[in-house]
Amino acid sequence: MSEISYYESVDSKITVTDQYIRVFGIIYNLEDLKSGQGVLIKPDQTVNIAIAIVGIVCILLGKIRAGQLTEVFTDISLFFSASNYFDLTGLVLILMALLITLPQTEQYAIRLTHLNGNQVDIILREKKYYQEIREIDRAIKQAIRYAEYKRKIS
Repeated sequence: MSEISYYESVDSKITVTDQYIRVFGIIYNLEDLKSGQGVLIKPDQTVNIAIAIVGIVCILLGKIRAGQLTEVFTDISLFFSASNYFDLTGLVLILMALLITLPQTEQYAIRLTHLNGNQVDIILREKKYYQEIREIDRAIKQAIRYAEYKRKIS
């Protein structure tokens, strides 16, 4: 029986057929996969938000210690001025959270789930695959549907 190709990239680095998915030279048999999809992975911001909140608390403690808490509500620029070490520590923590957050970007990936429940995320670093992610997603889902159909009839 001949092999049906659902998707093949121009440079042949990503290939989806009715028997396997080959991504950057690694072959995943469809008989071993439960599901697969093209996904957009967003960076986790919880650590950055926690650092920023600790920074805000440090600034507020510094303003309380300096007796400037009521003045902060009337003049917000006073909030970002350092009058003691608590303020300075809070400003450094907020700056650190911003510097960590800014360079983080979303990434496109192929997520494959094996029959035993293990997930594999394959990050697509090249920009040319970003436009083709829908087509890759559709091909993977179609190939896995066909593999499930073959499992049921055999």
